[in-house]
Amino acid sequence: MKLARCYSFNDVRVEDAPPPRIGPGEALVKVSICGVCTGEAMPWYVNRKCPTVLGHEPVGIIQRVGAGVTGFRPGDRVFFHHHTSCGRCVECRRGHRTLCREFHETRLDPGGFSEFVRIPKLNLQKDTLKLPKSVTDERGVLIEPLACSVHAVRRLNLNAGDTVLVIGAGVMGLLNIQAAKLFGARKVLACDLLPERRRAALRYGASAAFAPSLARLRSETAGRGADCVIVGPPRPEALEFGLAAASPGGTVQLFGPMPPGSRTRVEFHDLYFREQSITTSYSCDASDTRAALRLLAAGKIKTRGLITHRFSLGGVGMALKKTFRGSGNFLKAAVYPHRD
Repeated sequence: MKLARCYSFNDVRVEDAPPPRIGPGEALVKVSICGVCTGEAMPWYVNRKCPTVLGHEPVGIIQRVGAGVTGFRPGDRVFFHHHTSCGRCVECRRGHRTLCREFHETRLDPGGFSEFVRIPKLNLQKDTLKLPKSVTDERGVLIEPLACSVHAVRRLNLNAGDTVLVIGAGVMGLLNIQAAKLFGARKVLACDLLPERRRAALRYGASAAFAPSLARLRSETAGRGADCVIVGPPRPEALEFGLAAASPGGTVQLFGPMPPGSRTRVEFHDLYFREQSITTSYSCDASDTRAALRLLAAGKIKTRGLITHRFSLGGVGMALKKTFRGSGNFLKAAVYPHRD
């Protein structure tokens, strides 16, 4: 089989490799399509994992199952998550399932940017989902990113009627907008530096979209600011704007990881007297992927136009670079491993 192996962010090679061998309780999947995560477009993050085969937003068709597998058979079209959590450890019991040791030790073999993938036993048992006909392959690759949005909004503990500000209107921002509305936000605002993305935010459900401006934000919120702020761009200035944009008692959530060593300015005096909170949201778990699939199957998430660029395995390097650079006409890339 062929796969795309990253030796660094700027060095991705298509290589031949033997298909992975499956054991009891496992499955071999032919990958139909795999989305390119915005997190995979961070050079510092990719380089520390190399050499590796990336890709954790896959959809495929089961080719073989190992001894003892029940519930799946060859021909099933599935989404399969790259991590699972145990449900028993302290982190899981406290509701932090993405911090579970099992979550960090489970992974796909070798990764979604490959023609075939082995789904390990725990991943197959706990977070491999059959796709209904209503969920196409290209909608299926949005399960994991949408699940990250679901996870984020759940961690915000939205109150009915809250105003939410989404900073960054790339593909994840557009999913965050929709998730916030579905989970109870009365009004969702968006801000982005690019006018094309501001227009996209309006198409995908934002009440208003504007360039970062505290004056404009206050005019949209009767001077209060936003009850909840989701900060997408992993940059200190975005977090600082989010803190300034939050209302008294508001919550600011860091949605994307900043590079190690990042520093930001926080005025703790104001944070204290305004009773504001800073939180984070990392990845998603099995309850989130199931919620995401239900939303997609029910047609509650607008997905048309989210995937703007499509590549073969030979284009993985270009897909990563386009995702990293961003542009007004780029939202999300997807890789078709069996396409020439």
